[in-house]
Amino acid sequence: MLQRRIISVCTGLLLFIASHAQVNQQTGSATFSLPIFNWQDNKSRLNTLVALSYTSGNGLKVNDVASNVGQGWSLVAGGVITRMQVGEPDDQKAYDGNGKESDITKYPNGFLYAYNTDQDPRNGCPLSLTRYPIYHSMNQLYKQHNPVASDKQLDYFSFQFNGKAGMFVLDPGRGDVGAFLGDTKMKVSFQRDENMAGIRTTITSFTIQDVDGLIYRFKEHGSMEVLEENYTGADLKEKLKQPKFDAGNVYHQRGFENASFVKPWVINSWYLSEIEDAFTHAKITFSYDLRSVNNIAGVDIAYDSWHDYSTVTHKTSITKTMEIRNITMPDGHNVTFNYGADRADLSGERALASVDITYQGRYLSKHVLTTSYFILNRYGTPVTDYQKKVARLCLLSVKNWGLI
Repeated sequence: MLQRRIISVCTGLLLFIASHAQVNQQTGSATFSLPIFNWQDNKSRLNTLVALSYTSGNGLKVNDVASNVGQGWSLVAGGVITRMQVGEPDDQKAYDGNGKESDITKYPNGFLYAYNTDQDPRNGCPLSLTRYPIYHSMNQLYKQHNPVASDKQLDYFSFQFNGKAGMFVLDPGRGDVGAFLGDTKMKVSFQRDENMAGIRTTITSFTIQDVDGLIYRFKEHGSMEVLEENYTGADLKEKLKQPKFDAGNVYHQRGFENASFVKPWVINSWYLSEIEDAFTHAKITFSYDLRSVNNIAGVDIAYDSWHDYSTVTHKTSITKTMEIRNITMPDGHNVTFNYGADRADLSGERALASVDITYQGRYLSKHVLTTSYFILNRYGTPVTDYQKKVARLCLLSVKNWGLI
């Protein structure tokens, strides 16, 4: 018998989904989880799940970006390890350029390569990218020598997969392994490649083994391009020379690509590619589509009261991210994620349109998502540039077609 179930979602701050919505007792925020697929192998300990999770009630922040499901929603599927960078990337291998302070294309070793490296005090004190001398129109950029600018701070790596979440740091004193923060029996190791084209970091994949003997491999990665910050006009289109900072003016700056940068890409996320049972060697595999996203979102404003001018820094990012496409189970079950057109609020990303579940090629169920956009105090399709700037993807409904 063919059954259809329709779940309607209110697009305000409150959520009404049948009688299954929950309220966080501490914050008062609405929380809800909609299970789509839960699979477990009886012959091994392999398992995975797919769900939609909703949390709201904590307000909308200016720099928040809606997921590809909608504002407040997240897709629970697969897994990811994400770098929380502190200083330089830990696995960055130095490029010295011409060795001079004026060469801003050079970059130092990250913590992994700076570990136990002798420092030369003759090169001066470590300094960040700075301007000198302090004159109105004669500023220039410089970088400190690589030996003293080498990274002294550990990055944090957060992970989330299969109901597990936590954080770890690299532990170069014990080899290519990590150390978990907190009480856990899991083990993590990583693999390196120092010759990746265009990429200045070297960790290509992580492997985590849990207490059940399941091995999680994170081989697919997302990356971010290192940009050069330059002054620009209010339209944010072209690079401009250093202004004279006249009183009463507002100046804009944002990140631009620099063709002279050597290996400008940094890997900052690793996506779950497979789960293997160590005893039966059965595997669940995950496949992804690569998406390129250019985004300008959020600003920092600084005011110089002495000279009476303001500087607006527009946060710019150019990233390559993974979009989950398929999950394949060893017994013939398959989950396929289908996406719609490019999003109006985030160029390069697509809204999730449906989730198909099949068994040996036969359809078991299909979840169809209907989305729109929040536009200030209403929702609809943004048309003008201003509407696209303030729009946020929102989920209107989920329809479940399935066989019972």
